[in-house]
Amino acid sequence: MTFIISLIGSSNVGKSTLFNILTKKKNALVNDHNHFTRDRKYGILKFQKFFINIIDTAGIEKIKNHKDILKKKIMNQTLTAIFESHLIIFVINAKNNITYDDIDFITTIQKQKKEIFLVVNKIDSIKCYSDFIYQYHISGIKNVFAISALKNIGIHILKDKIKKWVLYNIYLFYYFRNLYPNHFFSKNICYSEKIITISVVGKPNVGKSTLLNSLLNENRVVTHHIPGTTRDSISIEHFCLNQRYMIIDTAGINSKNVNQIQSLSIMQTLHAIQNSNIIIVVIDSKQEISKKDLWILNTVIESGKLLLIIFNKAENLSLQKKKNIQNTLLERYKMLKFFKIHFISALYKLGIKKIFSLIQMMYTQSNRLMKSSQLTKMLYTAIKQHPPKIIQGKKIKLQYAHPGGYYPPTIIIHGMNTHYISKTYHRYLIYFFQQSLGVEDINIKIVFKNKKNPYM
Repeated sequence: MTFIISLIGSSNVGKSTLFNILTKKKNALVNDHNHFTRDRKYGILKFQKFFINIIDTAGIEKIKNHKDILKKKIMNQTLTAIFESHLIIFVINAKNNITYDDIDFITTIQKQKKEIFLVVNKIDSIKCYSDFIYQYHISGIKNVFAISALKNIGIHILKDKIKKWVLYNIYLFYYFRNLYPNHFFSKNICYSEKIITISVVGKPNVGKSTLLNSLLNENRVVTHHIPGTTRDSISIEHFCLNQRYMIIDTAGINSKNVNQIQSLSIMQTLHAIQNSNIIIVVIDSKQEISKKDLWILNTVIESGKLLLIIFNKAENLSLQKKKNIQNTLLERYKMLKFFKIHFISALYKLGIKKIFSLIQMMYTQSNRLMKSSQLTKMLYTAIKQHPPKIIQGKKIKLQYAHPGGYYPPTIIIHGMNTHYISKTYHRYLIYFFQQSLGVEDINIKIVFKNKKNPYM
């Protein structure tokens, strides 16, 4: 059974800090800037055999200018979270009195017959908060909690109340299951055990979030023509072609004039790359391949992850133009021809259906069984065709190879003086194993283990 709880409140009241505490992970970026969070971010609070979904949302505000499309889209994300939730945790700042806007929003939530916990955060700044807290009962909410998410004050009381609320509703569910079969819980989908994690990366405003919405066939993340709309990495679980996926939408990587917010976003993006099986690098096909694009590609290549390059906004590209773009990349990476290239239009949903098929094919190829004897034989053939050069009077001896893991396929090669192996020879071995294993479109990671000379 799955519960969904949303953290709702104005900007900069501490929702993301509370989200990180409840989920015991630092997945939500915390920042003092107003309206930093824009999308719905999901996390899990584990309780016995139950998984409670926690949603961090954008700060609520009344939209005075209805021409502001970005604010409308951000607000719609919050309203969607409220609609699909069973419990609303409404967070306010103890430093500020409850506003009429807060009361209006609470009234709107109550009209939808949602359970509400009112959480007064940042009480560490109030001396006599026990008397101060009573003013918040004017909203008609019975459950009011005084906490400090930053100082970890009152969190255990809030958690206990959430758990009691869960157990109480489980009891109601079983008691009234015949009368209200789907009233309290959303149905769980039976997923496959294996999960493929995908990170979508690229420059700002290349269409990453639009691509994600097209893949999911819903307006799951905020999209806008202003670069840098996505600030925080958003992880979304998806089920397609009998396979379970975790798709991570990341902030655009901008290497010039990076401010504090962008620096945090880049660090989170690099972390997502390291923790993913497959990386989708999105490039704007209407622009020339830039130094930023190449830097992102090189970052993914060095990570050793499976790589799918998607050229977006390609609805008007001719076949010849597409070939020219492919040849440019293949010319750039002559030795490492291990990536898939696919042209799409995320806005018009052209070429979207094929993406999951490509991902599934890449994942299956990378899972191909490798044997130590097979890899060692291939290593000897590679050395015979092109032996490593003697560097600084040191002869490099490569002795044997064995599998070291999958996603991407990893080959561990043992030998002597392996730390003298050049990047060129390293790439040669990667290319040779790709050809020999028949996985030209898959990145292979080679790790060298240096064997010490016992006579030294």
